[in-house]
Amino acid sequence: MRIRIGLIILLSIAMSYPSMAGEITFDDLYGLPGFGDVQISPDGKSIIFTLNTNNLAEDKRESHLWIMNSDGTDLRQLTDGPGDEWAAQWIADGKSILYLAEREESNS
Repeated sequence: MRIRIGLIILLSIAMSYPSMAGEITFDDLYGLPGFGDVQISPDGKSIIFTLNTNNLAEDKRESHLWIMNSDGTDLRQLTDGPGDEWAAQWIADGKSILYLAEREESNS
């Protein structure tokens, strides 16, 4: 089951990136997103996961939460802010998600 979910996520992500022709460089590989923290909803209809992206020019890595249907449709980003989000967990009723987030605090 985990392999099937991983393949669905990889195919969904791959379809959103243009195909690379010619030789693959380090920058190409570094720029590819990675995923982890895959969690299936209690009803089995949705999957939430962490998508990690790298920006070589800015030497920056970001981690945000994404969700999609378990059949691979309706892929969408849940979080997009300054800092990272990770370790998402479904609440038992399957209607809410808890996750950890890194945010900068300001003392102004």
